[in-house]
Amino acid sequence: MRQQHQQQHQQLNEGLRAEDLKEMVKETFKVDTYASKMGEDKDVCVLTFEVKDRSPAKDLMEFVEKGFSFVLDSDLARARMKMEPTMYS
Repeated sequence: MRQQHQQQHQQLNEGLRAEDLKEMVKETFKVDTYASKMGEDKDVCVLTFEVKDRSPAKDLMEFVEKGFSFVLDSDLARARMKMEPTMYS
């Protein structure tokens, strides 16, 4: 019974592969459009990627946050610029 219970809660770990988000992420990104939450603006660079939907935006956020030791933080927000209503940054 205990073994059956453990199998129900196994975590599925998948990673992004090359071009998984190709059609979802805009080809350009913005630099320092927003103020840093993690330090002085002169010391921290803030990059903004625009993604067409929440789920792929979350995938990109997690990939960046977990995949690079120099990344201090990543965040997901509905885009506030003049974009389609389903864009996330």
